[in-house]
Amino acid sequence: MYAYFKTKESIRANSLLQEMITESLDYKNFRINKIIENNLTSNLFGELFKTNNSFFTTINDYLIFGKSIASLEYIIDNYIAKKIYSNNKLVKNFSSYISNDANIFLYLNLGKTAETLKNSLVNTELFEFDSDSIAKFTALSLQINTSKTGMLHNLCLFYDEEYKESIKEEWYYPLDTNTSINPQFVKNHFTNQEMILVQDNHNNLIALNISGEKIWSKKISGKILGKVSFIDFYKNNKFQALFNTSNKLYLLDRNGKVVDGFPKKLPAITSTQHTLIDYDRNKKYRIMITGNDNIIYNLNKTGNNIAGWKYKKTNNRINQNPIHFIVNNKDYILHATNNSTTKLLARNGTDRVTFKDVESFVTPVNISESGTLYSITSENKIWTGNVNGSSKTISLNKPNVTNIAAYENGYYIANENSISYINNVNEQEININLDDTIQNLYLSKGYIVMTTNNNLYLIKDNKLIEGFPIESDGYFNLSDIDSNGKINVINIKNDIIYNYELEN
Repeated sequence: MYAYFKTKESIRANSLLQEMITESLDYKNFRINKIIENNLTSNLFGELFKTNNSFFTTINDYLIFGKSIASLEYIIDNYIAKKIYSNNKLVKNFSSYISNDANIFLYLNLGKTAETLKNSLVNTELFEFDSDSIAKFTALSLQINTSKTGMLHNLCLFYDEEYKESIKEEWYYPLDTNTSINPQFVKNHFTNQEMILVQDNHNNLIALNISGEKIWSKKISGKILGKVSFIDFYKNNKFQALFNTSNKLYLLDRNGKVVDGFPKKLPAITSTQHTLIDYDRNKKYRIMITGNDNIIYNLNKTGNNIAGWKYKKTNNRINQNPIHFIVNNKDYILHATNNSTTKLLARNGTDRVTFKDVESFVTPVNISESGTLYSITSENKIWTGNVNGSSKTISLNKPNVTNIAAYENGYYIANENSISYINNVNEQEININLDDTIQNLYLSKGYIVMTTNNNLYLIKDNKLIEGFPIESDGYFNLSDIDSNGKINVINIKNDIIYNYELEN
C-alpha cells in the first residue's frame, strides 16, 4: 500500500520534513528517506490515507510514501522503465471518458485489485467472484471537481472487450540481501501447490507460499548447488526438499525442519548439483553426485553408497551432473565430458552406449524430448547422438554459435544477439532484437527461454511473448505454482522476487 501527493515545491516540502528524517540512502539517483512518523499522510489528510508508511521518496514533485525501502525501489524501477500511469495502455483506452483535471481522482483496475480486496476482508466468503469474468473491467474511476456552486462527480466503469494480458505481475517479495541461485519449487502435499524456495547470500533458505508470504527461513551451512528436488522419503505422500551443498546432502520437511539423519556428509567434495532418479516410480530413490575427484557416486535416499555400483573412473573431466532419461523403456544415464568420451551408462554404472566419433563440445550435452543427444562442437557444427551409438554433425551457416536448444523437430541456435531456428528443411532467422549477447538458451515448460546480462526473454511459436523482455538478475524459474493451468515466472531483480503469471 502506497500513499502519495503532489506538491508545488518539492524542495521546500522536503526541507520541512528534515527534522523527521532519521536516515537516508540513494538509489538510482533518487533519495529514499525514513521518517519517525509512520502515519504522516493520515495526519495530514485523514484516516482514509492511513497506511503505516515510514519511508518516502520524491519523483517529479510527488512525495511517495511506502512501507519499506524495497517498496520504493520498486516504484523507482518502474518509473525509470516508464511503467507509469500515463503510459498505461489500459488507462489510455478509457481516458476519453474522464476529465483531465480533478480535485480528487480515485482509480481502480478491478481485475487487478479484486483479489487484494478480498484478502483484506475478515470474512472472505462474502466476496466471491470469478477473476476471469471481471478481468475485462479495466477501470473504475471517480472524479470530484469543486466549483462555486457545488461539486461535480464523474463515475466511470470501463469494460474493455478486447483486453488480453499476456503477463501479469501477481506480487513481489523483497530479500534482505542478494542471491546467486535460481528460485526452486517444492510441492506442498496438503495444498497441491508449490512452495517457492530461494537462498540468499547469507545462506538463508527462505520458503514462500503462492501469495508471496514467507512461511519459514532456515540457515544452511553453505551455498545450495543447482536445483532442489522433492521426494516422498517416508512413502506417505508427504514430500521433502532434497538438495546439496559442496560437501553435504540436505533433506528438509515442509516446515523447514531437517529430517533425522541429515545433513549427510557427501562421499566427496562436489561443484555440481545432485541428480535424483526414481527408476520404476516406486520411491526407491537414487541420488547421484559427481565428485571433484571425477567419480560419479550412487547413493540411496539416506545418503549411503549403493552396493553393486560398477562405475569406472574416467580420465576426462566430467563437466555436468548425470542426466537420466528413457528411450523405448530402457534407462540411460548421460555421462558427459567436454569431448568424445561422453557416453551413456546403465543402471549399474557400466557403459551402455559409447560414441566412436571424436568431437569436442563447446556447449553442454543435452537431451531432446525424443531422447536425442545434442551439442555444439568446436568446429561450429550441431552434433547429435542416438542411443544406438550412431552420431552425426550438421554444418551451420552462422559463425560462433554459443547456445542451442532442441524444440519440436529442430533446434534454436544463438550467436551474439541473434537467434535462428534450424530443422531438416531449412534455417529460419527469428526477427527478435535482443539488447545484448545471449547468455543462456533452453526449453522450459513449452517456452524457449533466453537471457542476456540484464533481461529475460520468453518465446513461443517463434514469437516473443507480449510483455517481454523483463529485467532480470539472471535468477528465475518457471512453474505452475498454484495449479491453475497458467505458468508463473518467478524472477529476481535488484534483490526483489517477482511473480508474473502468463496467459495460456
